[in-house]
Amino acid sequence: MNLNFQKRKLKIIQRNPREAKDHQRSKKINIKETTEFIDIPDDLKKKYGDRLIPVRSDNRTVLLYHQAYYERINYIQAVYRVKGEHTEAGTDLFLRGEMPAMPLGNSYASASLLSKVITDKFDKGIPFTRQERICLEQGVPLSKQVMSNWMIQLNQRYFDKIGKFLQKKIDSGSHIIADETRVQVLHEKNKSPESESWMWAIMPGRSEANQMIYFMYASDRCHHNAQDIMQNFNGLILADAWGAYDKVEGTVHAHDWAHVRRKFVDVVSGAPKGTDLKSSLSSKIISLISKLFRYDKALKPEKMSYDEIAKNRKRREKPVVDEIFDTLKRDQDRIPKLTQLYKAVMYALDHEEGLRRYLDDGRIEMTSNIIEREMKAFSIARKNFLVMNTVNGVQTSVYIFSVLRTAVMNHLDPEKYMTYLISKLPLIDIDDEKQIEELMPWSESLPEDLKSRKK
Repeated sequence: MNLNFQKRKLKIIQRNPREAKDHQRSKKINIKETTEFIDIPDDLKKKYGDRLIPVRSDNRTVLLYHQAYYERINYIQAVYRVKGEHTEAGTDLFLRGEMPAMPLGNSYASASLLSKVITDKFDKGIPFTRQERICLEQGVPLSKQVMSNWMIQLNQRYFDKIGKFLQKKIDSGSHIIADETRVQVLHEKNKSPESESWMWAIMPGRSEANQMIYFMYASDRCHHNAQDIMQNFNGLILADAWGAYDKVEGTVHAHDWAHVRRKFVDVVSGAPKGTDLKSSLSSKIISLISKLFRYDKALKPEKMSYDEIAKNRKRREKPVVDEIFDTLKRDQDRIPKLTQLYKAVMYALDHEEGLRRYLDDGRIEMTSNIIEREMKAFSIARKNFLVMNTVNGVQTSVYIFSVLRTAVMNHLDPEKYMTYLISKLPLIDIDDEKQIEELMPWSESLPEDLKSRKK
């Protein structure tokens, strides 16, 4: 008996607001979808026969999870001796089937497995110890030491040179955004486990064609590290007011307005309860800087040239900047020294030249928030990064992380891209920069399916 149903969507389940929103978002994702028709049992159909009248169909959607699995492939290579044929050396001629090129030579680690290990640790923040336990639960004995050794081998074979390629690429531009953050290494020569080391990072400014990021580990925050990471750079640096950036030869240093605002926000946050802050100097400066941010947010490079951005800044933002510094200079002598407010005021006044620099150059952003977000991504997996075991381990981490974050910045799916990259690296001359360029996340020759669903 055929019963024709007119599908009609009905709200048959109650979802909380968060679940309902996630459910709507999941409909936009291209995942495998099947439809099952749930009918009444055959015995009831037989019992009521023609008296069954189709009324409607009630629809419900559920999301299933299928556990990922591992697969072992045994390659059997055929070897033939060609009868009556010899090599130039006079030996018998043998022919062999061509084995797939493996990233780590004779290791059983495939590109997809290495990519999974990398993205689980560096993108999802899953330490090797936990990965080892997860693998064992799925029947795969894979120790954290083996995974760690794989990362070191990948770095020695490929990622060390790719990292240096990224550094060279960024240094060849005209505009760099830079930042540094603390990192802790447990076993470092001539240093106690509690001592601090530093992670430095550089990326191109927004006017550069290709976006990427390069991380560099250093045992300290000394000025020479800024010179080391930008050793061949001549141009403009946007960064915080750390004096190391002023020491880089052949460069001009623009300062970050977000750091200035943050210092006055700290003053307001630290004020005693009951303090009238509405007419305070800190509140006025915060309000003026917020106005700058609001004006500058409307100046988008997609809609106007960098010269037009500079003209608009001089017309609308320069008067606000003038008011900020005029106010600070007028009130600085009234503020008690050694107070948090005095430090905030002097920070702004001491770096006035660098803070004003963005007004004359539309390429310069008001803040270095974009690289601070990348630093935050590096720091989120605290157990993985902020406490590293050895210098060799942290060096390996920074080069791999540089490539991974560059993929994310170019809107690629990290795991898919790393699988593709690692599968191609054994096939190229890693010392040939043109061949490396073809595999980089901004390359137009990359397969379309590497793109991420989220931007």
